[in-house]
Amino acid sequence: MNVVVLAGGRNRDSLYEATGAANKALIKLADKPMAEYVVSALKRSRQVERVALVGPAGMDSVGADIMLPDKPTLLENVNQGMTAFPNDEYLLVATADIPLLTPRAVDDFVGRAQRLEADIVYPIVSRAVSENRFPGQKRTYVRLREGAFTGGNLMLVHSRFIRQQQALIEQVYAMRKQPLKLAGILGFSLVLRLVLGLAGLPEVEQAAGRLIRGKAKAMVTTFPEVAFDVDKPSDLEAVKVEFFRLGGRIQ
Repeated sequence: MNVVVLAGGRNRDSLYEATGAANKALIKLADKPMAEYVVSALKRSRQVERVALVGPAGMDSVGADIMLPDKPTLLENVNQGMTAFPNDEYLLVATADIPLLTPRAVDDFVGRAQRLEADIVYPIVSRAVSENRFPGQKRTYVRLREGAFTGGNLMLVHSRFIRQQQALIEQVYAMRKQPLKLAGILGFSLVLRLVLGLAGLPEVEQAAGRLIRGKAKAMVTTFPEVAFDVDKPSDLEAVKVEFFRLGGRIQ
């Protein structure tokens, strides 16, 4: 499978102040850009063939097979990456800010996600697994009937579906900061059940599928590194501690 790595966008204020890097993917860890660790893990996976990276100039050294200039928005960057592999039925999409990613995590996700035959497959990690592996790290969790989960930074997508539903996906993405409109589409009863932690995973998947007019699946993974993105200085410090524990290299 071919992969699109999203490395566009500017660094957040706190991370920029801490690192001086204008783009998260260029933050140095043990003298290498963060994106290089992500690309390396992907290329060492048995499930991955080629990697296309969408990002700013100056990232030629990270090891991607194809480099594409980034665009202003996330969805435009996804589209930009898909142009590298126009004939692929499925693509793996990853962000460039998960430097603890491992080939085993990629192998597990892609291998199991393909069997779901969905339009979009998204990994989720239970709170227990995440906190056991990375104690003390603050992540955002959603309470479901099956437990509390945080979302990962990989996604398996059906390329034709993404292209066909581009306008709808853009509308849904635009509503991410308009919870009342989103609630109106999902149904206020489901939103209330989510707030109370009463909604089950199949119920959420069905609602997401109706929203995008396709088949959406969430896949529980036991590899919490897929959800450990570097968003703030404390995340970066935790990654540095992990690097030190591993002797300066990711397994």
